Amino acid sequence: MPDLTGLTGEQASQALRRADFHYIDYSQNRNATMSSRVVSQNPAPGTRWNKLDKVSVALAPSTAASTARTTVAAAPTTTQAPEPVSDTWTYKVTGPHKAMITYAAKGGNTSQVSSAKLPWSKSVESPGYASMSFAYVSAQNSGGGTISCQIIAPSGNVVSENSSEGEYAIVTCQS
Repeated sequence: MPDLTGLTGEQASQALRRADFHYIDYSQNRNATMSSRVVSQNPAPGTRWNKLDKVSVALAPSTAASTARTTVAAAPTTTQAPEPVSDTWTYKVTGPHKAMITYAAKGGNTSQVSSAKLPWSKSVESPGYASMSFAYVSAQNSGGGTISCQIIAPSGNVVSENSSEGEYAIVTCQS
C-alpha cells in the first residue's frame, strides 16, 4: 500500500489507480474536496493489501485561509509539474475466428464491436466512472475453437485472463 498522507485527494486517486487498486472510499469532512489533503488512510502505508478490497482515505477540510497559505507557499518557479498519469487499460481477445466483443469504456459506458477480426486489442482511457476504475471485456466466438481474453492495467500487469472453448463460446474478463 502506497503512502498517501499529504497528497491531495486527486493525487491519492491517481496513485491508487497506478497501483491497480479498484475500490476507493473517500471520507470527506464537510468542507473537504478532492483538492484537500489526505490526513489518514486504511490500510496503513506499506501494508500488503488485496487490490480488490476497499481502501479508505480521509481528507481534511479545506478553508479559504489554508488554501491561500498553500498557494503562497507553493509559488516557487523552479518546481516542475508532475508527470501526467496514464490511466489507459488494454483489452485483448484472441481466437481462430471473428467475435462479438463488449467492453467497458470511459465514463462507465459500454461499447460493442459486432464482428471483430481476431486477434483484437483496444486501449481505453479511464474505464468506469467517478473515482472507481473497473475494466470489463466479454467476447463470443463466431465458430468453434478456443477464445481468450485479457485485461492489462495501466501498470502493464495482466490483471485478468480467461478462456472458453467450443462453438459460439463466451469468455469474460473483469477487474
